Amino acid sequence: KQTCVNGDIVAVTLSATVSPAQPAKYRWDFTNNGTFDTALNSNPRVTHNYPDERRFTARVRVVNAQGMVATDTVTFTTRRCTGGGG
Repeated sequence: KQTCVNGDIVAVTLSATVSPAQPAKYRWDFTNNGTFDTALNSNPRVTHNYPDERRFTARVRVVNAQGMVATDTVTFTTRRCTGGGG
């Protein structure tokens, strides 16, 4: 989900799912630069502000209750915003 926030900024909502469904903890690297931008937490959904009309790759790292780890990435292009709020 992408929403223009103000000017050329887009709020992008990212989410992850674990299959089969089970309790897990998530960390996000919003630009896939190798550094996680969030602490480990149980919320699979996060919103981050990005510049508009650019291509990004975000990475998520998931750890389940047994300590098993999985990672995945998503690549997307942010929408065009003009004047903000729309």
